This record gives sequence, C-alpha cells and structure tokens, in this order.
Amino acid sequence: MYAMFISLDSTEAKTHDELRRRPGLFDKIMVNIPNAQEAGLMVGFSIYLSQRKFLNGELDDYMELGKKMGICEIVQFDAIPTGRLFGEMDILLSEEDRDAIGLP
Repeated sequence: MYAMFISLDSTEAKTHDELRRRPGLFDKIMVNIPNAQEAGLMVGFSIYLSQRKFLNGELDDYMELGKKMGICEIVQFDAIPTGRLFGEMDILLSEEDRDAIGLP
C-alpha cells in the first residue's frame, strides 16, 4: 500500500461526525493523518461537493485543511440525490458552478 484516501464529509468536526453518526471520528482522522504520512503513505481526501457546499465556500475550506495537513490530493465527487439526500435535486452543481471549478 502506498496511499490512502479519507472520505471527509465536512471540514467541521461536529458536522462530519453527525453526518457519519460517529462521535469523535473527525478528531481521530486528523490525529492519525501524520501517522500515515510518517509511515510513508501519501494521504488524500475524498469529498462530495453539492451546490450549497460550493456556494458556501466549503471547497476552499477543504483545500485549506488539505494544505494544513499536508494532503497530496483531493478527489471531488458530485453530490448525488440518493440516501439521505434522496430527491434533493437542488444539491446538484449548476453549469456555472462546474465551469467555475473547471469540471467538464
């Protein structure tokens, strides 16, 4: 193994933990990123981006946290209206949002 991706739902501990239904998970992740890096692993974030998150500047928050933690890569997925987001079509990025981020 040479790399690992961490699925992160928010850069805010409380929000991430509530979405994952795992109290304390965010802090455990942040504490262990340096351990993985010291073991020689490249570490990246895997995130989903909704229109609300994009417009609220959360992409910038992920980028800043990534810089702070020495993250090698952030893989971004479009939010999909399934599961807890079922039927919420307003989560989809608009064409303007996609252009601003540089997505096809």
